[in-house]
Amino acid sequence: MKFDEILEHVGEFGGYQRYLVLLLYVPALFSGMQALSYVFVNAVPKHRCFVQSCDNGSTSYVEDFLNWTTPCDPSATSYSPCSVYGMQPRPVNWSEPLKPSCDNYGADRSRTESCDQWKFDDSTYSSTVVSQWHLVCDRSNLVPLSQSAYMFGIMIGSIVFGTIADRFGRKNAVVLAIMLAATTSTVIPFVPYYSVFLALKVVIGASFQGFYQSVFVMSVEIVGKSKRALCGMLVSIYFSVGEIILGFLAFYIRDWKVLQFSISVPLFIFLSYYWIIPESPRWMISNNQFAKAKNILEKIARSNKKTVPYNVLNAEPEDIVGDGNSTEASNRVVHHSLLDLFRTPRLRFRTINIIFNWFMNTVAYYGITLSSPNLGGNQFANFIVVSAVEIPAYVFCILVLDRAGRRLPLCLCMIVGGIAGTCTPLVPATPEFWWISIILALIGKFGAAAAFGIIYVFTAELFPTVIRNNGIGLSSMVGHAGGVIAPYIATLSTYNKALPLAIYGVFSLLAGLTALTLPETLNQQLPETLKDAEEFGRCTRKLVLKHEVCNSVQ
Repeated sequence: MKFDEILEHVGEFGGYQRYLVLLLYVPALFSGMQALSYVFVNAVPKHRCFVQSCDNGSTSYVEDFLNWTTPCDPSATSYSPCSVYGMQPRPVNWSEPLKPSCDNYGADRSRTESCDQWKFDDSTYSSTVVSQWHLVCDRSNLVPLSQSAYMFGIMIGSIVFGTIADRFGRKNAVVLAIMLAATTSTVIPFVPYYSVFLALKVVIGASFQGFYQSVFVMSVEIVGKSKRALCGMLVSIYFSVGEIILGFLAFYIRDWKVLQFSISVPLFIFLSYYWIIPESPRWMISNNQFAKAKNILEKIARSNKKTVPYNVLNAEPEDIVGDGNSTEASNRVVHHSLLDLFRTPRLRFRTINIIFNWFMNTVAYYGITLSSPNLGGNQFANFIVVSAVEIPAYVFCILVLDRAGRRLPLCLCMIVGGIAGTCTPLVPATPEFWWISIILALIGKFGAAAAFGIIYVFTAELFPTVIRNNGIGLSSMVGHAGGVIAPYIATLSTYNKALPLAIYGVFSLLAGLTALTLPETLNQQLPETLKDAEEFGRCTRKLVLKHEVCNSVQ
């Protein structure tokens, strides 16, 4: 007997599961905030050189003396951010030595000098990471390192917490990740050095990814097969709502330290999950903890007001696991590793394909969001709108996935989003056409967001229970390597605002085409063992009906 069959008796999505899923997903709000806080925390305000002979603590970004001390930038719309005119030393009065004077006669416009101090425009942001550590001009290449460090942390967390969740349980991984995330994200506004800031961003990325993927796996494992897609979309909706909340908070909180602190402290509340949420009974059965799993399943049945036949919860352990092993083998806990994903040819090909899709889609998803402030118009409104378009994308998935499956919607969403991105360079780069670029970006984000939601569900359904968290972890790790390069692609907007969107579009197109080679998982039982996973998706063609019939896990 498979676990999915047990769920049919205790309830596939009763009151207990609905309560647990909604509770598990609340921290995903903060995951969305932290993942995209880079847009505001690392915003680059307008800046100019600090003029030693003129500036002081009370001067502002715009001053009259800039007309003769600071050259205009090539666009002639603002002052040069990285250079000043040389100043000729002259006496202020005859009794004092020569020194630069802050007047029109002291400026030498025949030469310019670089600077190592700056004045920042505080009309939009009172403080950002960039203005605090002066990450401009020769140091501007350090700005994207912040988001890349976060994504690198996600890569690490995907594997580390995936292993912890598969070895020690989903619940333990969730609580450990929340504790680490709450502590590091609350401390980071007070660090004195940018190098320490970057190190903590790695830890924050790892911990947030740890609880995000663990709560997702827990929810998928505790509901019936007909509700797995719904759960996958719900966690994504929570994530996007977190992004929207971040946009509004950033509009009202213009100091990066206060903003970071406000989206971090509430995380300590979720440490209570240690006493509130149960362990995944599916994981328990896979790890031979049958008595504990039985207690949780009985609790679910009572809550769902279901009467379960005696033989269902009292079946022999080997019958529940269903892997064909002997009784002696079922009493041994076999620990699996990432290498098991590549041991057999079918599972190996599937793993590589999924990883490729994760990588391409992650570049597009994060890249479009990071580029939203550069599209023209109000940067806060752009961010909120680009984030809000994810919600209809996930609702679309909820309506479609249980009718059209996973494979075809994944392919179409990525291709549509890719076409929108590649069309962006065709839009004239003039202010009156900026709204067309916004619409194309929204279409691209719609496709990328929908694909992101689908790929999470798809991945969880393709990998077996014994290594599901590891499989999702590896996919997410390699996928978020794309997130590491996404902020650097976004910086190409300094040359052409449409160029990053075009690159993201090409990535989406490639991923959409390769997704067609994956097997469909709609209404199929989740594979429990490696043998199940290898057999999953074997197809025979019926010439009369002219369609594929794939074997599910029997």
